[in-house]
Amino acid sequence: VWPMVQEALAKQLPYENQHQIITRDGIRKWILARGRFIFDETGTLLHLDGLNVDITEHKQVEAELRTSEARFRSLVDHVSFCIYEIWVDGRGSSINRAGQKMIGAENEFQVLGRSYLQLVDGGDTEALTDNFQQAVQGRPVDFEFKVISPEKVSVFWKSFIPVRGSKGEVLKVVGVTDDITERKQAEERL
Repeated sequence: VWPMVQEALAKQLPYENQHQIITRDGIRKWILARGRFIFDETGTLLHLDGLNVDITEHKQVEAELRTSEARFRSLVDHVSFCIYEIWVDGRGSSINRAGQKMIGAENEFQVLGRSYLQLVDGGDTEALTDNFQQAVQGRPVDFEFKVISPEKVSVFWKSFIPVRGSKGEVLKVVGVTDDITERKQAEERL
């Protein structure tokens, strides 16, 4: 902390820092330290005006949230169906491993920022767009979707689920896709 304070003093700038302290009781705490230097008209330092705030609880919540997010991401990455997120403008923002495999992508970066419509070859893009727009307007949608290629016809069960912000606005759409081709073929045989 001291070198950072000295650098701010030399530049006559305010500073902000987060660091740990150990109390007299031996308890480790996180502190947010903010300060500014008060100078007279000749540039002589008069005093330091500062504030230290205990942010230990905030840091603990951040750590718990990171752990929870890691567990959730691990779960999403290991399910057998595709889970992906799409910004309301139609650009992909994430996709799990099963989804990458389903569309033939080597990694998530091949999807990020691309239109979700570019990832569906041989599918009914009009139906896909209509259902996506319903989700953007706040309505969850479940539907079947066919993809026709020269080799075969595949059938998928898709869901578009709106994700809302703190003010109720739709920020993203979570898509879930499961390949139900074999199940549909079995139903037809029966």
